[in-house]
Amino acid sequence: MILLSLLLAGQTALDSERALARTMARDGQWTALRAFAAPDAVVFTPDPVRASDAALRDRKNPPVPLRRRPTASYVACDGTMAVNTGSSVGAKGGHGYTTTVWTRQGVGRGATWRWVVDHGDALPTPAAPVARPTTERASCKGKPYSLYDTPEPGAVKEGHGQSPDGTLAWRWTIGEGGDRAFDAFLWNGEDMVQVVEDRVEARAR
Repeated sequence: MILLSLLLAGQTALDSERALARTMARDGQWTALRAFAAPDAVVFTPDPVRASDAALRDRKNPPVPLRRRPTASYVACDGTMAVNTGSSVGAKGGHGYTTTVWTRQGVGRGATWRWVVDHGDALPTPAAPVARPTTERASCKGKPYSLYDTPEPGAVKEGHGQSPDGTLAWRWTIGEGGDRAFDAFLWNGEDMVQVVEDRVEARAR
């Protein structure tokens, strides 16, 4: 854990996303997610499960690890939170996407990034290739507003967060039928603009 902290110190959320992908390829999917998780981190299996729960803590890594590659990073003006998107390839060549919320823990050169939400799903066809991940930072002008003051209608479970300066906000919800959604918004100086909109249909169990 000391080595991991040194690797994450002083990096951006995009750097940490790449480090997570490398660790996943080397050590396995669940081992890597646990190593980079914040104490209250949530992943979907497909139900929301805390990374610290025994059900996930004891989960075995698949024989062939998931390959992940970041495509974009949306960062709060104050640099304390980011939502990263990416593509993934599974063991049998199945393609998918990833959306991960990262928060910066600590201050100064000793600060590290930890993920608090890891979301994603399969895709019927591969996502368009991206030569280099993009980074979009929220505007530092104006006065952002709180986005999630009320519960989402029809949601039976949900989680949400907003950066301390209010310029980046996210929320996941589980509907009555088991459908899942994840949304993220970035402040542009005048309004909160949606930058991520994930929708996952409920599947038969």
